[in-house]
Amino acid sequence: MGHEPPRHSWGVYRHEAHADTRAVLSLVLGLASIVTCGLTGVPAVALGFSARQAIARSGGVLRGATMASWGIATGIAGTTIAAVGMVVFVIGMALSARATPARHLVFVPSEEPAAASSPPSLPAGPTIIGSIRVVDLDPDGHATFHEQLAAEYRRAESAHQLLVLMTNKKECGVCDEIASSLSDARMQAALANVDIVRVDVEDFAAELHADGMLEDTLPWFYKVDATLRPVDAISAGEWDDNIPQNMAPIFRAFIAGTLRARRDSAQGTSL
Repeated sequence: MGHEPPRHSWGVYRHEAHADTRAVLSLVLGLASIVTCGLTGVPAVALGFSARQAIARSGGVLRGATMASWGIATGIAGTTIAAVGMVVFVIGMALSARATPARHLVFVPSEEPAAASSPPSLPAGPTIIGSIRVVDLDPDGHATFHEQLAAEYRRAESAHQLLVLMTNKKECGVCDEIASSLSDARMQAALANVDIVRVDVEDFAAELHADGMLEDTLPWFYKVDATLRPVDAISAGEWDDNIPQNMAPIFRAFIAGTLRARRDSAQGTSL
């Protein structure tokens, strides 16, 4: 004779009630949403409502309505806390960006005074074109215009060279044409014992004017003495086209001090 399920006194079979799995998961996910920034909040709410509906239709076979309700409540709480926290974070970032003034980086060059016993600093790296030494005075150097020029004069004198100061500027077509001709053999011969010191008229206008070496045209070439004052000068107006065969004879005579006839007006490029 087989076993029969338990009967109640009124003769109706009754199954043992058990907790709905969705209710359990809803509670677990709801509690977890509080510490996961609401990540599991929405699944907890969905499972909680589903569990409550199933429990209500089960006729007492399923239980866990209380767990489902707590899962819904904690899921909503976790999601709400996460949403509020995100809004507060965004507002805080916006207020912080508005309150913080824009910062501009300002480069301040360091200025280290040269030692008193050190010679004036000169621009680094003179250009050597064959036998001609060309150096540009540095407007940003520690040494002044006259200190740099005096140092170059002493260097040229000790090497038995003649110093010639050439005025120029950054955009000077005639100056560039003359510079590109220095490597020519005729120019090398004419300027064989010459050091050329180029001076930008835009960087040293005041100093050149004070020393009588600032003209309305470019370029000019000045022979200076030990006092750094000009003793003779010519401009690019002494020849026609800026080509070696025109320039070399003029430079040779100018350096030798035998250039007697001079043109009335200079024909260099205008400043």
